Formats: sequence, structure tokens, C-alpha cells
Amino acid sequence: MKFGSYVSFPFGAVIRLFPPKLRFKLIKSLLSALVVPMLNLITAAAVVLLVLSLQKSSLQDCHLCFLLYYPGNNVNPVVVAVLILAVSTLARHMTEWFFLSQSRSMVQEISKILFLRLTDKYLSIPWLEFARRGRAQCMKNCTITSDQASHSFAVLLDLFRNTASMLLLTMGIFIQAPLLGLGILVMVSGALLLIRWLLKPKLLAASTEQNEKIENLHKCLAHTFDASREVRVYKSKQALLEPLQSNLMHLARARVNLATLPNISWMLFDGGITLLICAAVLGSVAFNDPGKQVTLLANLGMMIVIGGALVPSVNNFLSGIARLPELSVSIDIITRELDSPDHDAMWQKVVVDLQTRPRLLQLKDVSFAYPDHPPIFQGANLDVYCGDRIALLGPSGSGKSTLLMLAAGLTSPSSGRIYIQECDAVAYVPQETVLLDDTILANILFGLDLVDEADIWSVLANVHLDSLVRHLPHGIATVTGDNGVRLSGGQRQRLGIARALYRKPRLLLLDEATSALDSQTEAKVMDAIIRSTDIGAVVFVTHRMKAAEKASSFFNIQHGKLNQVADGGCAA
Repeated sequence: MKFGSYVSFPFGAVIRLFPPKLRFKLIKSLLSALVVPMLNLITAAAVVLLVLSLQKSSLQDCHLCFLLYYPGNNVNPVVVAVLILAVSTLARHMTEWFFLSQSRSMVQEISKILFLRLTDKYLSIPWLEFARRGRAQCMKNCTITSDQASHSFAVLLDLFRNTASMLLLTMGIFIQAPLLGLGILVMVSGALLLIRWLLKPKLLAASTEQNEKIENLHKCLAHTFDASREVRVYKSKQALLEPLQSNLMHLARARVNLATLPNISWMLFDGGITLLICAAVLGSVAFNDPGKQVTLLANLGMMIVIGGALVPSVNNFLSGIARLPELSVSIDIITRELDSPDHDAMWQKVVVDLQTRPRLLQLKDVSFAYPDHPPIFQGANLDVYCGDRIALLGPSGSGKSTLLMLAAGLTSPSSGRIYIQECDAVAYVPQETVLLDDTILANILFGLDLVDEADIWSVLANVHLDSLVRHLPHGIATVTGDNGVRLSGGQRQRLGIARALYRKPRLLLLDEATSALDSQTEAKVMDAIIRSTDIGAVVFVTHRMKAAEKASSFFNIQHGKLNQVADGGCAA
């Protein structure tokens, strides 16, 4: 049986998650972890040498002393012992500090890398897959789960250090007192069996429950805070707090188990090693030659020095082993998320014939169905050329928004192909505009580095927001608040359109992007959009006749079919 399956930990996944650029820092951590137990062993030998030398006793029975001093030397052994003791102690503390600084900085770097990789992954997967996971789960995995997964590297490094310390120090004890060393190995083996057969299932269950309850808490909080106004109006606060309280109760129970169960094994070992050392000392006193009491005293001093380092090492080793099942849950989640398929390449570039009107977008025999649902539309065909102003019409739920998401590359068709001339020249404005808790300028730029203030004011004028922004105390530096809470619904929509227009798109996709505007403002904004995209194309969804009148052609989705119609008479 492999050790990874014995303790229920995916070591292979950890190796795959480790960033190659941190290998040098890992090597330094591992080397320093090996040096510390060696220095502990040297310190213990120096203590024995010092005691025997001060008592002017023979060094023949001290096997460890020969690591530091040979009796035939002319150098005073007391001086040698004191110097080695001072140097080894100082070197041990410096090495331990170096190990901690290297290992912990490496863990923080891994945490940052996992956070960024997961965030990039969630922004790359198809929109439907992101919606299936849910925003709360994705946020939890990027923050809490990635932090727990990165912490497993710290636990593994500590395990390596403690294992090396345990083996080397036990070897030192075995050299001086073989039965005592053998007894320590037997007790460690017994503690590992306890972890494997008794603690491992309980720890796995507690860790799984902890992960589920944290995810549920994030979901409940997201829903509660998103609906904070409705919660107050409908006085439903207590009903929404009850699931939070239930999840918190189960989470507390899981965390108590995770905090206490790993300590059982080392508590038993701690008591056992104390009894074992006491028995060894009593046996030595009872059966030792009275003339060798000084040697016994020296050996006892060695046991105290080695035991002072050995017992914490074994305790930390057993606690680390017991924590592996808990950490394995986070590692499994991270690897599963990162290994999930990326966004399908559903866009293919169009070969543009410069002698004709360039085709910007083509949907060819496109069908789409949500999982476990009948198809929304089948065999849809649509060609969008420069200069087109296309209105998508049809009843609610007919698939207009889904068609725009397919055109924007947010999800994959069930069948058929989508061809695009320039993937980077597409702008998309959804029904609900999401704004950053940042300035108006930052919301228009939305990640762009180049700032053209003249263009900023131009797009604000196109959406009829320039007058409002100029009268704000900080102008375009005004902060909009959480998702634009300081703006009205119509102002948020217009700011979303301004964001799209600032990119000067060849193809602009609008999904009821003016639904929150009054009819006069909507007409002015639509006229400005048509002017701004005179060399490109606009495809927009609307239920309003006035907006539909801005179109040059009309397509209706009904009963799963996309058909071109003569006018916008079916917009309702």
C-alpha cells in the first residue's frame, strides 16, 4: 500500500500543483530541514562530552562522543564541548529561522499563484459552467480553499523536517540505549496505526463537512446581501438567518473535531515516551554498576537534550500526519477545478473578401439546449455584415439573450459553428450591467491601460451622461459604489454602454441594454450608438417598438426557429 493512500493524501496532485519557479526555494527549505536535526544530535553529544569531561570520567562508553572528540587528542575536551555546544545552538536557531522564512514565504507565493490560477480559470470557462458552480463557490475556492491547499505545502515541509529529526534523534538514542530507541519506534508505529484506522475516517468526514458548510455559508450570505432591500421590506430577515445559523452550528462541530482529533495520537505518544524514559532511567539505576553513575548522569543529560527535541518532533509529525486527510479535501477541489475543460474554441476566423461588404459574424446551423432541457432553437443561421443594424425579437424566454451570448463567445452551441472576423473587436452589454466599486473612469476603462480623456467624454456624451458627470464633485473620478449603488438603473445601463463604445467595436451586441431608460433617452442613446458604429454592426435585443425602428433588418425567434421578418411588428 502506498503511503499516500495509507494517510489518504494526494501527493501526486501536490507535485503537479507545485510551481516550478519555486524549486530553488524548496531545495533550500529541504536542506535546512535536514541540518536542524543534525545540529540537535551534535548538541546532545556535546552535553554528554561536557558532563563526562567535567567529572574526568572515561569516554569509552559514550559512543556519541566519538562524533566530536577522540580521546587521544591533546585538546581539552571541556573546551571542545563548550565551543561545540555554543556554535551548534546558535547554528540551530539560525537554521530554524532560515527554514521558517524560506518555507513560509514559499507557501504564501503558492497561495497567490493558486488564487490567480483559479480566478483565471473561472473567467475562462463557459458562462453556463460558471453559472452552474455559482459565484459563491468560485469565491470560496479562490480564497479559503486555495489558502488551505497552499498550507498543505507548509504541513508537508514540517513533516519532512520532523521526520528527519525523529529518525536522526531516535538513531542517537538507539546508539546509547538500544531498547529505548526501539520502544520509541514501536510507539510511533502504534500512533500511525491509530491515525489510519480510527482517526482518518473521522477527519475526512469532518473536513468534507467543513468544506460543504463554508460553501453553503457563502451562498446564503451572497443571496441575503444581494436581496438586502427586499429582506427589509418583506421582513424576512429571520427566515434567511436560520439557514446561516444551522450551517454555523455544523461548521463549528466540524472545526472542533478537526482541532481536537489530530492531538489524540501525540498525546498518547507523549504519555508513553515519558513512561518509557522513566522506566529506562529506573532500570539503569537498578542494574548499572555504581562506579558508572557519572556515565548514567551523562546519558540522562543526553536523553533530556535529545528528548527535548525528539518529543516535539514526534508530536508535530503525528499531528501533521493526522491533518493530511483534512488538507486532501482542499487539494482535490483545487486540482479538479484546474483540470476542468477550458472554454471551447467555438469561434473560427472568417476569411474576408475585401471586394464585398465584410462579414463580421456568421452563425451556421447553430442549435442550443441547456442541460436537461429541450432545445431553445435549432438550425439557426445568421450573417452579420458591416453596416447592419439587426433587431432580435420574440417573446420572453425564446432564446434571444442566449443567441447573443453565443455570438459573444460566452458559451458553446450544442451543434453548428460560429465564425467571427475579429474576436477582439466584439463588445457585449448584458441586461444587467455590473459595475466595479471604483470610479466612473475605471468602470469605462474596465482593464484598459490607455486613457484618452477626450474619448471618455465623447462616449459619455453619446449615452447622455456627460452633463451629470461634469456636475459631480469629482467628475470622472467619482466612485460609483458597490455595483453602482450610487447611480440609478438607467445610469448604470448607460455607463455599461459607454464602456462598450469606448472600445470602438466592429460588432456591438446589446441585450436589452436600454430597458431601464425612458423612451426619449432611449431614442437618443440608440441614435448615438448607430452613429458611433457606422463602420461596424449592431445586434440588439428589444421588446420596444421605438427601439426596433432603429434596425435595418429584423429576426424573430419563436418556437425554436430563427427567421428574418419584414419589420419589427412582432416586438412586444
